Amino acid sequence: MEEAVRIIFYVYLGFVGLVFLFYLPRLLYFIAAFLPVKHVANPRKNRLAVVVCAREEGEVVSGVLASLLEQDYDQSFYDIYVVVGGVDDPTGAVARRFPKTEVISVPEQTSKGEALDGGLKAIMKKNRGYEAYVFIDADNLAAKDFLSEMNNALALDKQIVIGKKLIKNFFSSLPESRSYSSDSTALTYTQVDDLGNRARNLLGAPVSTVGTGMMVRHDIIEMNGGWPYRSLTEDYELGIDAMLKDWSTYYYPHARVYTEEATDWRGAYRRRLRWIKGYDQVHVRFRKAIWKKKFPRGKSWIKFGYFLGRFPIYAIFGSSFLFSFVGLVFLLVSCFGLLAYLYPLLLFLVPLAISYLLLSLFNLVTVLADRKNLPIGFLGKAKLVLLSPLYNLTYLPIYLTVAFTSYGRFGWEKTPRIPFKKKDQ
Repeated sequence: MEEAVRIIFYVYLGFVGLVFLFYLPRLLYFIAAFLPVKHVANPRKNRLAVVVCAREEGEVVSGVLASLLEQDYDQSFYDIYVVVGGVDDPTGAVARRFPKTEVISVPEQTSKGEALDGGLKAIMKKNRGYEAYVFIDADNLAAKDFLSEMNNALALDKQIVIGKKLIKNFFSSLPESRSYSSDSTALTYTQVDDLGNRARNLLGAPVSTVGTGMMVRHDIIEMNGGWPYRSLTEDYELGIDAMLKDWSTYYYPHARVYTEEATDWRGAYRRRLRWIKGYDQVHVRFRKAIWKKKFPRGKSWIKFGYFLGRFPIYAIFGSSFLFSFVGLVFLLVSCFGLLAYLYPLLLFLVPLAISYLLLSLFNLVTVLADRKNLPIGFLGKAKLVLLSPLYNLTYLPIYLTVAFTSYGRFGWEKTPRIPFKKKDQ
């Protein structure tokens, strides 16, 4: 039995080492996180439609509207549209107090995709000659130069532009604006954009799309006749559609918004469930089309990356927990003197240690790459690096739940909002 445990232990090490080889190309993405993204200036002012999807968001919509009215971009070149859930949605009454703001009612909406579709169709009927549509969530704040930088990004001649997401929670003076879960989840945006999309810019590959702080050029909206995406992650679905149709995409971190993370553990857990289920939903729907697509010469690796997807992550951490559990069983057996405890102990602890160290290194790179945007001091950053891996491990039950839960069980839920007060107030 001792020989069997020893073999299982070395099988684990060999398997993890082999899978890690598939992940090695991704390390180049981490290098790109520290490289600058060129700042451009656009001599032309373009007309922009700013769309805020705000069903039942009356308690937070004032913040985003105030920030949009404080822009350094000429107000005659942009209009603000707030999409609400119907005439009875109290958000509409709040939004109407703000100048330059039009409220669009989309009754009986069951998803954000439906809300955006109804809102965009109503806006297009106005024929106001917008060059692009800018999307920002109701709980966000826009940096003062957000629209100026989005206008600058139009000079890049890209059809979809993704801006930089900073975390609003970190900039609040209220202790209740932050929690362990909100701090940990906050790293996700940097990992998607700065540890992912920056490299895709350099490689000329499609970027991963996150809906808030995003700009879509008018030709895409008009070609689609609105917003045809209905998955749980309709913004990510747009990105895959862009890949299939060769629409140009770009990550432009100079256009910044401050997004919000839930401090409530249950709310954060449900939100991540929806993200992961939506990611899988989109992949299942589009995988045949991606497989058949012919990418330009030298870009076939994009298809490989799509199908490889999260496999290395699933394989490394999934196998680590499985082998660690096996080690625990053998360790319990060793307590009865039936075999030596050394290899059972190694089989139990080493997979857990590898998981923790890999996550710690990942979070360390994340914090270093975004250190200037994390106003939490050295000790706060160290806490994120050392403690967030334990939070990351909660994705294991999320993946298991997602695997055995149908899409219909995931509705468009209202996210609990945080109290917020700017630190400089």
